[in-house]
Amino acid sequence: MSYDEFMSRARPDNEPAPINLQSIADYSGIPRETVRRKVRDLEAQGWIIRRDNGYLIATAKAA
Repeated sequence: MSYDEFMSRARPDNEPAPINLQSIADYSGIPRETVRRKVRDLEAQGWIIRRDNGYLIATAKAA
């Protein structure tokens, strides 16, 4: 796939941008282990889901 093909692929507007645990910890300043525990709780409540690649996305329930 070329760069132009990659950039031209449209992502649905209603799909939230994925993020991972380390990015959350880096942006928030919260220790990674604390983020991991909180994310686990949010997953259990159905507010976020983890994709196969490890990225997290908010669910409709979170919105």
